[in-house]
Amino acid sequence: MTGSGSTNTACAACKYQRRKCTSDCPLSPYFPPDQPKRFQNVHKLFGVSNILRILKHVDPSKREDTVKSIAYEADTREKDPVHGCLGVITILQNQVSKLKDELAVVREQLYLLQQQHNFNQQAQVQQIVGSLGGNTSVVNVSSGQETNVLIQQLQEYNGMNHLSSDFAKSNLLSISCFESDQYLRNDKYDIKSASSSRFDVGRDESK
Repeated sequence: MTGSGSTNTACAACKYQRRKCTSDCPLSPYFPPDQPKRFQNVHKLFGVSNILRILKHVDPSKREDTVKSIAYEADTREKDPVHGCLGVITILQNQVSKLKDELAVVREQLYLLQQQHNFNQQAQVQQIVGSLGGNTSVVNVSSGQETNVLIQQLQEYNGMNHLSSDFAKSNLLSISCFESDQYLRNDKYDIKSASSSRFDVGRDESK
């Protein structure tokens, strides 16, 4: 922001003090003529001499932020003449303390839900092991990830057992059907010769 002297318009600080604003006015970059209330609050709390002293001891690159901090403190003092910025800080500290308490409650609830989830998984593992005929008393899983892996493995193992059982039943059925068809449909099979051979074997054993 350039000085107010170049536009023949006094800055808010010079206008309030009813003096001529020069091009090298140290307050014109921070108190433009369209913000008179800002300077009035700062002047009421700090005074012009204190503002100039503060800006003199601050690095030029940080002077704008310094004026913003001073103006905020002055505006807050106007809103709350008793507490000022201390009241705002106290309110924020109370909010932080309240949020910390809420966070502690949420973490405790999360821990209880995690424990309940682990217990349900443990019960599920024991139920699967029991259905497979295993010893449920030795089932002990330390983490939820290990429980999920164990449940998946047990389910796959249980599924493989069902598949193998179904495969065995289907094979027995097909074998029995094949033997029946062989005896009933094989035209080259001689029933008489088979009967006589059985009788011969019986005679040989009797001898």
